[in-house]
Amino acid sequence: MTATKTEQFNLVEDAVKTGIAPAEIAAAFSELTALRQELKKLGEPERYYLKAMNCPHHHRIFAASHLGSSN
Repeated sequence: MTATKTEQFNLVEDAVKTGIAPAEIAAAFSELTALRQELKKLGEPERYYLKAMNCPHHHRIFAASHLGSSN
């Protein structure tokens, strides 16, 4: 039976809390926990969308790039 990522995380967390995890694992887990808390403080990320350019020369730039080639 394979453990899910959540189960694996819980196993590592238990090992760190009980003190049986190696120091390197405990340090990494502490850093991960701190980073997760920082991410929660930031909230949901904003979404950005690309806006089409209306400049008459952008079609030339696009056609000259690898994105505009039909090959």
